[in-house]
Amino acid sequence: MRALVAERHRTLAELKNNHEDLLLNLKEFTEMGILPSQARQEDYYDLLSVMGARPKDKRPELVDPVELLRNSKFRGEN
Repeated sequence: MRALVAERHRTLAELKNNHEDLLLNLKEFTEMGILPSQARQEDYYDLLSVMGARPKDKRPELVDPVELLRNSKFRGEN
């Protein structure tokens, strides 16, 4: 019984933490000029993707996996 109560308290704490994360995101959107009502009408994950977009100079370098294999130790060369 105690384990069940502890699990429910842990789940409730996780839900509260997730809700706080959502509120923090809404706050950040508000600071960028997006009203919470506008953010709630949009697809949340699309909105996060757009807000997290980086300019080309801040992105990791693209690597061609085929070229990487050609030039790597995977060919059996040391």
